[in-house]
Amino acid sequence: MAKTKKGNKKTHIAIVVDRSGSMSSIRKSTLDGLNETINGIIQDGDLGGETDVTVVLFDHEIEAVLENVPSNMMTKFNEEDYVLRGTTALYTAYRDWE
Repeated sequence: MAKTKKGNKKTHIAIVVDRSGSMSSIRKSTLDGLNETINGIIQDGDLGGETDVTVVLFDHEIEAVLENVPSNMMTKFNEEDYVLRGTTALYTAYRDWE
């Protein structure tokens, strides 16, 4: 965590979520868990200073759907935001993203 000019801590939270087709049996619980995490960040994100959030979805590709969003600007994800597709190839996607 880096210090800001005000002396408060600056925190960055990265949330990485699998959106491959193999997630179909747990799609709803994954979406509920993501939104529960986001709710916690919204409620407590700035208690110790500034907090920014990045949300990354991956399958055979990696997509940062939110990047460096202030915690107080976060919104929940819905069914249209979390569309399952593709195959799980995290190591390949990560290597290609670098």
